[in-house]
Formats: sequence, structure tokens, C-alpha cells
Amino acid sequence: MKTIKILTAAALTAMLAFAFMGCSSDGGDDPVLPLPPPHVHAYSDSWTYDENQHWQEATCEHTELKRAEGAHTEDNGEITSHKNCESSGEITYKCTVCGKILRTEEIPAGHVFSSEWSKNETHHWHKATCEHSDLVKDKAEHNFVNGKCECGYIDGIDLLRVTTTSSADFGPSITLFVQRTEMTQEIYTAVMGENPSTFTYAANLPVNNVSSIDIIYFCNKLSCMNGLEPVYAVDGETDVTKWGYTPHKGDYLRNHNIITADENANGYRVPTYDEFNKITGYSGDSLVKGVKEAWSEAHVWSNANSDSKTHPVATKEANEYGLYDLLGNVKELCWTTSRDVSNKNSYYPMYHGASYEDTSKPYAGIRSNGSPYYKHYDMYGFRVARNCN
Repeated sequence: MKTIKILTAAALTAMLAFAFMGCSSDGGDDPVLPLPPPHVHAYSDSWTYDENQHWQEATCEHTELKRAEGAHTEDNGEITSHKNCESSGEITYKCTVCGKILRTEEIPAGHVFSSEWSKNETHHWHKATCEHSDLVKDKAEHNFVNGKCECGYIDGIDLLRVTTTSSADFGPSITLFVQRTEMTQEIYTAVMGENPSTFTYAANLPVNNVSSIDIIYFCNKLSCMNGLEPVYAVDGETDVTKWGYTPHKGDYLRNHNIITADENANGYRVPTYDEFNKITGYSGDSLVKGVKEAWSEAHVWSNANSDSKTHPVATKEANEYGLYDLLGNVKELCWTTSRDVSNKNSYYPMYHGASYEDTSKPYAGIRSNGSPYYKHYDMYGFRVARNCN
């Protein structure tokens, strides 16, 4: 019986050795047996949590295992139910990782106010958006830091109410608000966030090196910051963020056709060509007699006295209306009529007056060939105006 068991075991060993001969890596007598794959734990992508912690559970046979275990962290809360004058609202706070609701907080019933500032020339406030629209809160006088209030209102734009003379030379009288000086770099930077000017050696210099689109972009942005109606529209759109335009990059208005101006809007704009003629004393393309003789180097920064650079505004004498630098320092953009910009080279803007590079003899506006609307040059600047309504 013992002999039979020994023979049977020997036969089984021989059979196994024969079966695995084909697994030998080098054709020799030693078989290579395949190893079983290592076990990799699998975990759920969903979170499990209790009052204090969260984790992801194993989905393999080792269900006692966890990963990414940690304490809850609370978010800043989300208003899940808005209050009104009669009913309370609710803020819900959740874990930033697993999304578990950690707590809720009641918002007492009360008036609802806009988060946006309303403003005028002296104050700012939050206006009620509930049915009690006559209510305001947080009303205060503007507090300016670097020319800008927390509500966004821009200070320092010195507008003068001007009523021009009515005569055969000048035509009917007009009344408008005009900036006493050319737009300064300080104000421009407060609105646009950057200063493209090429001359920055002194305070109170006029902004220069701006294109006509930069200028109307500035006017609309300033109007919105000061709570006024924007004047200019590109294909009917007054919101500059929808123009697809980046200021100061030599860019042009892509896929747009027409720039228009709303003559009834109360926001900031550049004077029209006719208004410029009246406030500087032009009739057609020439200064009228009497006005022409009154102009001298005492009024004008030109190539005769500028040392080839711009100079601080209001350092020359004002004209009869109290306006400075109308015929020197920088040429100033003026508006004529709606403009076709479907071709980037189709619109040549109108600039009035002369610059620091021009002769001391003042002259009227020019339609400069080679200066399409998107170009910016050292001698280009502007001042703003507003309707009296």
C-alpha cells in the first residue's frame, strides 16, 4: 500500500513538471509560474459624512477602509431664500469639500437694497429695490482717494457752463458744459486704470497718445462711473465691455459698422466740431477778426515755445470763456456725425486746434489723411463736455 502511494505521488509530480515545461523562459528545466495580480482597493467617488467629518468608502471587499478623511470646512454661505419687507430669508452654509449642509442662518425681514451704488455729484447711496423704492441707505458724501470715491465716482472734472456769443460770424448762441482744461493724465488713469501718455515728467499734464476710440470708450466709462447716461454707441450698444475692444493696444473695432452719439444723453462726450468753432472763435476755417488778434503765445503751447513736449494744463492764459489750451498743447478730438467703421481705414476722425508740435499760428480742425480712427499719436488728446440738461 505504501509503495502505491509513493508511485502515485511520483507520477503526479512528473505530470506537473511536463505541463509547465512550456512556461520556462529559457527552454530549460525550471518552470516560471504566473503571479496573481496585486489587489488594488477601489473607492467611491461620492462622499460619506457624519456631523464632524467626511470620507470616501472602499467599494471592494475591504469595506472598512476609508480615504480622504477630514474635518468639514465651512463656505461663505449662499442665500437660498431671499428676504422681503414681510418675510425673512435664509443663508445656507455647506462644507466646501463634501457639500454637507452645516448650518442655516435667518435673514430678518426688511427692506431690500441694491448692492450697486447710486450717485450724484456730491453723494452716493444704496437704493431700495423693494416696493419702498423711495428709501435709501448708506448715503454719504463722496470721499476721494487719488481722485476716485469708493462708489466709483470720479472727481476733478472741472466743467464750466459756457454760453457763446451770437453773431453773424458765429451763428446762434449755444450753451453747454465744457471742461476748462484738456483731460489730465490723473483723471484718465483713475477711469481707465492705465496711462498711455508719452510725456509723464510733471503733474497735471494732458493725456496724449490716445486714439479716437480710446476717447469715446473713456467718455462712456466715465459716464457710467458717475451715474450718467453714456453718449456713444457701437452698433447700438453703449456698454464698452461689449465692444470687443481693448484700449491703448492699437486695436480697432472688429465686426462692427456704425458709431453713433445720443445727443440727448446727459453723460460725458467730446464737443462737436461746431461747438469747438464757437468756443474758440472760429467761423468756418478761420478765426474771426478781433478774436484772431487776441491770440498770442501767451495762450498757446506750440513748436515755438514747447521744447517738443506737452506742458501742464492751464499754464497759459484762458480765452474769453475761461477755457485753456484750446489752440495748443494737444490736438483735441471733436465729434461730427455717426461714423462708418465697417472698414478699419474708412473713418478719419476730426481734431480741432493745434499741438505742441505745430506752428504758433492757430488753425481749425483737420481731417488728417493717414490717421484712421484706431491710430494714436503723441499730439492727440481731448477735453469733455456735457449737455446742460
